[in-house]
Amino acid sequence: MDKIKKYQDAILHILENYAAVPFANTPTVEKQIIADKERNRFMVVGFGWENNDHLSYTTFLHFAIINDKVWVQQNWTEIPVGKRLMEQGVPQTDIVLGFVPEYARGETEYAVA
Repeated sequence: MDKIKKYQDAILHILENYAAVPFANTPTVEKQIIADKERNRFMVVGFGWENNDHLSYTTFLHFAIINDKVWVQQNWTEIPVGKRLMEQGVPQTDIVLGFVPEYARGETEYAVA
């Protein structure tokens, strides 16, 4: 299997598992997967109305594949996405925590870029 396809599948697996569980306290807010395989951008957003008067829009997970590495751009969940990616066959050296400032990435257990 092609490396990029493998990484896309790993990301989509994480997104699909997260999106499959509805919110218990706001059932009118839907988790939506946004996947652009051509540009290698992937997200789960929450979108809907709370109490019929407040529009809710939040990005929970955001991934990108840049220079053959999986960049975790955002993670507002409790999911240890780095570990989940490794379980799907993505090497630790190909995972970048993009939400961590560049100067501090060397202190993580993942790639710096």
